[in-house]
Amino acid sequence: MNPYRTALFDNIQSIAINCTKCGFLSIIKYASKTFTCSACKLEQPLVPADSYYEPFIFECTSLLPRAAYKEFLPFLSAIGATPIPCMHVMVLLNGLPMEIDVDVNSGTLVGLSVTISTNYFPKVSFRTEDPTDVQAATSEVVCEITIGDQAFDNNVYIDTDAHKESIHILLSALPVRRAIQELALHFRTINFDKNSIRLKNAIDGLEIFNPQLLIPVLKNLRILAGAPRSTETTYHKKSTAYLRSVWYV
Repeated sequence: MNPYRTALFDNIQSIAINCTKCGFLSIIKYASKTFTCSACKLEQPLVPADSYYEPFIFECTSLLPRAAYKEFLPFLSAIGATPIPCMHVMVLLNGLPMEIDVDVNSGTLVGLSVTISTNYFPKVSFRTEDPTDVQAATSEVVCEITIGDQAFDNNVYIDTDAHKESIHILLSALPVRRAIQELALHFRTINFDKNSIRLKNAIDGLEIFNPQLLIPVLKNLRILAGAPRSTETTYHKKSTAYLRSVWYV
């Protein structure tokens, strides 16, 4: 950790992070570079690389059967579950519960939404940056938080009232930033709140049920759920503008 990061986070006392293997939530001091999971005893870095999540282990724990919805059948077969027509699937992925639901609009199946449950996230939404966002930032109508990772900053819009320190910690791991970029290609919104992360409005429509798309989406979502985050997120008063901060990584 370089001196700039250390100075930026001097007021951060503790970090919440989920074990990459079993999902157990640990609260540790931010100064730590590694921690040992109290549940499975795995020692791992505070900012884990992709390889720490391998292998991704899926366990189907429940289904809500509906004969009309056969879209989940290939996915269920791919993860070794009994393929049953259903509208809701609950899985554990490396220890964390994930709910996958069909998305129906006026009686028509249009895609799916996914929610993974864990705690201590700041309230923030990510989406692909569009020309309107660029124009607003250029004209200083809004001041968006930036990270200093050009590939991320140029492609992902951050919508939040949380203080910059909390967002910088959340995005401190390169795999987390890359996972958000990948997910933004398939969902219009990636919403974090205190107890969950939710993917909404699938861009791919019914193609998102294809296991070759859906399984990587779920793996990226599990990486997001393992991101380090402050246990004491604070927020700005509601405003039409956000603070701009630059953090070089």
